[in-house]
Amino acid sequence: MKRKLAAAVLFCLSTFAFADLKFESYVFEEKVLKEDGSVEFAFKFKNEGGLPVKIRDFETSCGCTVLKPGKYVYAAGEKGEIRGVYHIGGRNGMQKNTIRVLTDTPGQSEILLTLSVDISEAVRIKPRVVVWKLGAAPETKKAQITPHPGKRIELYDIAEKPENFTLKLEKTADGSYVLSATPDATDKARRAFIMLRGKYEGEKEFSYPVHLLIK
Repeated sequence: MKRKLAAAVLFCLSTFAFADLKFESYVFEEKVLKEDGSVEFAFKFKNEGGLPVKIRDFETSCGCTVLKPGKYVYAAGEKGEIRGVYHIGGRNGMQKNTIRVLTDTPGQSEILLTLSVDISEAVRIKPRVVVWKLGAAPETKKAQITPHPGKRIELYDIAEKPENFTLKLEKTADGSYVLSATPDATDKARRAFIMLRGKYEGEKEFSYPVHLLIK
């Protein structure tokens, strides 16, 4: 009887005597604008086991992800979080990156976390390449510059103005802009570009190219 009781006690102890990191979520999802430059994230967790857990290391799938670990050892029942910054750079669209959390816990030596960042631009330009046919009439063509829904932009400069083109930038009542471009002639093939410079939400600088092409 005593042996059975001792075996039961040992079984119970072995059941609870382990570290077990449980995360509130294993996926971080965020929609951002390219002009934001970066986005901060946090993965919150709790050691729900009966022993301390030590985080040995972190591995990220992209150099654009910079972690800011607070500590590496968490006692039983202790809460914590893994914080970091995702740098947007020149990326667009849906981006998925992973973070591998390496621990000293048997059976949980590796935990996989995922960053899912959907990147849009503060400005949509249509078309980005304005084209004239070689030898056609040198008519005025337009590009529509529209802010991201719910955002505000201000264009204040056209840089890199090419020769042989007349350019005009007008703001519309809805906060969009229209770029008008007229070539002096279309008798020769030409390739040029301009840079539209402005501010997003009144403070963040941005610049976007528009290409002019006679072919």
